[in-house]
Amino acid sequence: MRPKLEADSETGRIQIVAPASWLARVEEWRRSQPKIPSRSEAIRVLVDQALGVTG
Repeated sequence: MRPKLEADSETGRIQIVAPASWLARVEEWRRSQPKIPSRSEAIRVLVDQALGVTG
C-alpha cells in the first residue's frame, strides 16, 4: 500500500457522486487489502493504478 499523502504536498478537495453499487465495489476492494485504507486513500490508489502511476 502506498503511503498516505506527503506532508509537504499540496492537496485539493474533490466531490464525486457515484452509484451505491460503485461505492460497494470500492468498499469491497478496501476490505480485501492487508491494511484497510481510508476510503479516500483507496480511491487515490485505485485511480493511480488506472492511470498507470507506479508507487
